[in-house]
Amino acid sequence: VADAAQVLASQRALSLIRRLNAPPLIVGVTFATSAGATPSVGADHVIGDTDALAPLLRRRLSGGGGSAVPWGVRLHRDGTTLVVAPFGLLDATTVSRLREIVETRRTLYPAILIDLRELDSLSSSGLTALAAWPAETPWPPTVSALRDTRTTTALTAAGLTGTIPFAQPAA
Repeated sequence: VADAAQVLASQRALSLIRRLNAPPLIVGVTFATSAGATPSVGADHVIGDTDALAPLLRRRLSGGGGSAVPWGVRLHRDGTTLVVAPFGLLDATTVSRLREIVETRRTLYPAILIDLRELDSLSSSGLTALAAWPAETPWPPTVSALRDTRTTTALTAAGLTGTIPFAQPAA
């Protein structure tokens, strides 16, 4: 991405790509010359140069080693809220990936709702990593999780009751 015009031109294409059932990883490469100039591209990652691409892909595709982690994410809008629904396994590695996705979209939506109902497995390490987010970047009021029985039971079993902010039920 060289300038604001290219960012704007890419937004429609990226929006259409994200509607696919299994959207690809979208990486923006910025060649901005001024320090700290990162355009707000609707990408999963924005990197400063092509040398950063190989380590990013290794980390995203292998989970730090071994075979690929069975994981993905579905995104959709509900009014002004972006709903982020991971599926597969929730562990410390996939929570890191989930956070990258949420953080790249956090400034684009007034609210982000994380829906954990499609997960096959909620590990205590994944829940602990998820519960640690507010210590670094507070969630409320922009990011919350959908309250469901399975999630609250898993949080209780992991000793994490009350650590994840839940969305208020619709009136």
